[in-house]
Amino acid sequence: MAIGVSGDSSRNPAARRFAAVWDQSTMRDRCFGMKRRSVPCVDSPRTRPKEAVHNGFPAVPFCHLTFLVDRPPFGRYERAVIAPGTLGAAFRAKRWERRLDQRQAAEEIGVSCATYRGWEANRREPDHRNIPSAIRFLGFNWRPAGNSLVDQVRQARIARGLSIEQLATILKADPSTIGKWEVGTATPSNRSLDKLQNWLLHADRS
Repeated sequence: MAIGVSGDSSRNPAARRFAAVWDQSTMRDRCFGMKRRSVPCVDSPRTRPKEAVHNGFPAVPFCHLTFLVDRPPFGRYERAVIAPGTLGAAFRAKRWERRLDQRQAAEEIGVSCATYRGWEANRREPDHRNIPSAIRFLGFNWRPAGNSLVDQVRQARIARGLSIEQLATILKADPSTIGKWEVGTATPSNRSLDKLQNWLLHADRS
């Protein structure tokens, strides 16, 4: 097979280097089980003769390899250690289940990424403003139920993002009275307890 080098190869140093590189590329093709090519290939600038560049010899990688690997499970590359059974672990598990990164989860809840990272790391918990959206994201209310009816009503109000004024409008009561109920400075009457109980039952069903 004619290689296409002009001149006597025994007297031409460039031709001798070219032939050596050609033999190396052929050996590599055989080792990798590749089909022999009709043009010589040079693997890197270190083994590439300088004359090959100036005399028009092709200088391309000797082979093209494509590595196929399985993608690691989503999120398992995150190095932060979260204690199991905590609120932060619940946020991370839900985020991994939905294949979201922290930025996407924060955008869905409506907080900054730094705030959400603090939740996952158990450095802080959602405040009253973000509790409703956090509950919707998790799919459950992580806060323990209150002992008294007033405590349960307060938790239900916060979980639904209602203010005291909005709850007072629903119950047709005075906002200051409801505020006193929640802080424990006043006790609801029997009629008010019935209203709170009915609203709580309706809130649990919705």
